[in-house]
Amino acid sequence: MLDLAHRGARLAKEHGSSAGPPVSLLDQEVIQVSSADVVGLPMRCVFALTAMGFLPQSAETISADELIRVRISPAWLRLDARFGSVYRHRGHAALVLR
Repeated sequence: MLDLAHRGARLAKEHGSSAGPPVSLLDQEVIQVSSADVVGLPMRCVFALTAMGFLPQSAETISADELIRVRISPAWLRLDARFGSVYRHRGHAALVLR
């Protein structure tokens, strides 16, 4: 996951602008996990885990049994790492109530 974040950061520097990384890079699903359901994890969640320090920051300090748990519901995606969790709303950004 840390290597993926480093590669994504290099791409963001190459293709980003003063407004930041391209939205297409942030929204790209870079990992797919499955159990009863299948869900793709977007790059913005990978960046969030590493930028907020929820994962160890160097490859030497990450053990082989380091886990990131992925939980999904119809409305939310949640990633639980050693030092914190990242949530992302699933589905449409706009919600229309009647």
